[in-house]
Amino acid sequence: MRPQIVLFGDSITELSFAPGGWGAALADIYSRKVDVLLRGYSGYNTKLALFLLSHLFPQGTDSPPLAVTIFFGANDAALLEGTGKRQHVPLKDYKENLRKIVQHIKDCSSKTLIVLITPPPFDCVGRLEYARSLYGENASEVPDRMNDVTGTYAEQCAALVKELGLSCINLWSEMQKTKDWEKKYLSDGLHLTLEGNAFILMNINLKNHSIQKHPRHMPVSCSCHTRCWINLHRVIGVRLDSSVVEMQLEIGLALVFFLSFAAAAPTSCRRDFPLMKVNVWVDGEENEPIVGLCAGFGSVLPQEAKNAQRLPTSFTKPLNSCSLLSPKLSGAIALAVRGECEFTDKALAAQEGGAAAMVMINTDEGLLEMGCGNDTDLNIAIPVITLSKSGGDELNKSLVQGKKVELLLYSPTRPVVDYSVVFLWMMAVGTVICASVWSEIVPQHHDGYLNDLSPKGSSSGLDKDKEEQEILSISTKSAVFFVLTASTFLLLLYFLMSAWFVWVLITLFCIGGIEGMHTCLVPLLLRSRRCKGLAEKELNLWILGKVSVLSMAVLIFCVMFAIIWAITRKASFSWIGQDVLGICMMLMVLQLAQLPNIKVATVLLCCAFVYDIFWVFLSPLIFRDSVMIAVARGDKSGGESIPMLLRTPRVFDPYYGYNMIGFGDILFPGLLVSFAFRFDKAQKKSLLNGYFLWLMIGYGTGLFLTYLGLYLMDGHGQPALLYLVPCTLGTCVLLGLMRGELKQLWGYSSESSGATAPGEAF
Repeated sequence: MRPQIVLFGDSITELSFAPGGWGAALADIYSRKVDVLLRGYSGYNTKLALFLLSHLFPQGTDSPPLAVTIFFGANDAALLEGTGKRQHVPLKDYKENLRKIVQHIKDCSSKTLIVLITPPPFDCVGRLEYARSLYGENASEVPDRMNDVTGTYAEQCAALVKELGLSCINLWSEMQKTKDWEKKYLSDGLHLTLEGNAFILMNINLKNHSIQKHPRHMPVSCSCHTRCWINLHRVIGVRLDSSVVEMQLEIGLALVFFLSFAAAAPTSCRRDFPLMKVNVWVDGEENEPIVGLCAGFGSVLPQEAKNAQRLPTSFTKPLNSCSLLSPKLSGAIALAVRGECEFTDKALAAQEGGAAAMVMINTDEGLLEMGCGNDTDLNIAIPVITLSKSGGDELNKSLVQGKKVELLLYSPTRPVVDYSVVFLWMMAVGTVICASVWSEIVPQHHDGYLNDLSPKGSSSGLDKDKEEQEILSISTKSAVFFVLTASTFLLLLYFLMSAWFVWVLITLFCIGGIEGMHTCLVPLLLRSRRCKGLAEKELNLWILGKVSVLSMAVLIFCVMFAIIWAITRKASFSWIGQDVLGICMMLMVLQLAQLPNIKVATVLLCCAFVYDIFWVFLSPLIFRDSVMIAVARGDKSGGESIPMLLRTPRVFDPYYGYNMIGFGDILFPGLLVSFAFRFDKAQKKSLLNGYFLWLMIGYGTGLFLTYLGLYLMDGHGQPALLYLVPCTLGTCVLLGLMRGELKQLWGYSSESSGATAPGEAF
């Protein structure tokens, strides 16, 4: 027969086996080692309890309980003039009844540990609100208890404990030391909340020579063939004092937090690292939430915020959480910094210190995947998450300033598809289409930079137009050189990435965006008669010389647009300005650079194909990290983001963030699609018989496959050109073979074919 611990009391004890109750937690702690028996009787007082003594604790038994908790007084303190008058026991009788109960148990065995628990404080307002919620207008307005009266019963219980030399938890006095104890500890003015249950466990002391071992070292009734579901003693900090054989059960708010989870904590490692959200309150004011990453071990976070607990947070001491914590955290969320020991060691130290959860702050930007290492079977039962350096800095700043920081941790489910990606798809496809047919949209008699239009008849202006509209025709050598240069630049970004380096990129992006926007807006405005008049008016400016009024006005607008975007680049709406500048810059590039034939296109796109796959998938073998992904997400950038991409916010994603596509994923295929349009135009092919339509379909399909792969790979970065090159270049080559035109496409020359020369209208 197993040893026993008996919980003897009234309805508060009876409810201790409810979810989140302190009795249920004790039973879990001593599972398969000690039977925790519930002997709680709703409505009972010490007078009625006397009639149960012989039945519950028979004399002469061979197996007396190891320990007994006696928890009476809440009903004894009922007022004679209230609705609970039948439960009332005079104060003097209450003390004597407790004495008789204690003496009877001691007569059964002098070795049994007895712990007395005083009645908790009473909240008259909360009790009345509870009565009204049940009975409405029929609720009695006369209180059945008073807090000061309950306090006198608690004093008598504490006095008896002192006389007999027993252990005691004085709930009445200790709970009232906490601010807003009425709502924090009492659910209906009398019974306990989850935090009230945790308070009892945090203050229980079991001192008895019969309990000589730590729970994890006590014998089990049957041998274990698998690891136990959970060693909750590690969560609540059960300790063995070497000087006095003692086990102190400190659950506190850690139990509240743990039992609020929808799913139990697994003891083995997981292979997934789900995203999670951290809601933050600083001095009671809610801040912007932070996105983190769950570890591959520890308990599972609830999916909804309403099922999670809002808990205080504090840095561990030591900060690395590599050894036992001092002082104990007792239900707070532990903040630890990365380094000096294994992730699991940090979590175990925080757990032993009574922490409700552990948040590890990364020393770099980005979310670190915390695995189990070589230990695949752990007993870590608290949630463990990681935050980026910038996210941790926000919490650190508030804590250093002495502010109260509270966190709420949960892990909402992400949608399978965020439909805002459709808008990004449309932007990318639309950019390629516009760049290809741009010559059909806008007039061609303009300066592509400052649009310095001269009056009609001015030969100097026409000569300048021709000079500045020269097209860069990409050769085979320049294609290879370009990809090698791109690789070198990517490595520079990876190794030299910092806030100042990102600012250099932002400056270059703004310059390119200004030129691109100016190049796009001026010809569009020239379609208006009113703007044509402004184009013919000139200003004589220092350095620039003669510049048209329209060109200067558009230039000023573009500069202001770029400056406003740079200032507000971290705002929620900044993606709009970034996309506008980026699209304009790509339209300009696709007008200035052209592929002469499929031969050069094959070299360029195949090199880009290898470039994308290598820096995404193969670079971790050399650099221990995916260089392309690290640069794209802005590691070591001080919270700044790389501007050389299009992005749209994930409207339906609880973790926010952005869907993104790099400029290269538009420019490389865009060069080929633009060539197809020019080829069709020169060969006077119809839409269906040409190549442009089918390459656009291929490009759209490639983008679709890219995002499909992204979702199937659970958000892990995908090299878009892996899908785009086969869908565009492959489509072009296949159609050329089927139509017998591949040789013509391979060695095509716009001049030899009689096509329109660059810079002239088709």
